[in-house]
Amino acid sequence: TEKSGLLAVWSDHGPVIIRWLSGRHAVRTNLGVGTTLPLLTSATGSVFLTYLPRLQTMDMLKSEISGDSEYPDEIIARVRKSGLGQVVGRHIPGLSAVAAPILDNNGEAAAVLSLVGLNGGLKEEDFAELRAVANEASERLGWISTQKQG
Repeated sequence: TEKSGLLAVWSDHGPVIIRWLSGRHAVRTNLGVGTTLPLLTSATGSVFLTYLPRLQTMDMLKSEISGDSEYPDEIIARVRKSGLGQVVGRHIPGLSAVAAPILDNNGEAAAVLSLVGLNGGLKEEDFAELRAVANEASERLGWISTQKQG
């Protein structure tokens, strides 16, 4: 996609970036390897919130919920419907992100792959390529989607 991207895994403190790749047009941000991302305001976090057991995300979720927070169930429903987490200027003003789960054989998020760009800089073809790469990685981990089973 030539966009900046990241790979995150779940840690004791939440989603943590373990790999950052700069795109063709560098995105200036404080995100980098070792950065922990929020559940409710980041695309990556919303995917972990959706594809991990609630027990695993509960403590972090409790610490993030405030009066102006979007309800977690609304985020989960939106991510389940599209298969992607998306934010525009929510976590970092001026930046948008889209994230896709890399699922293990139990359908839980083993990792999350995300693209980051300027607001309006991510296009539908980027979403499609992100989905394809995440799906391939999921299949390598043993995930069999229900579409292929049926």
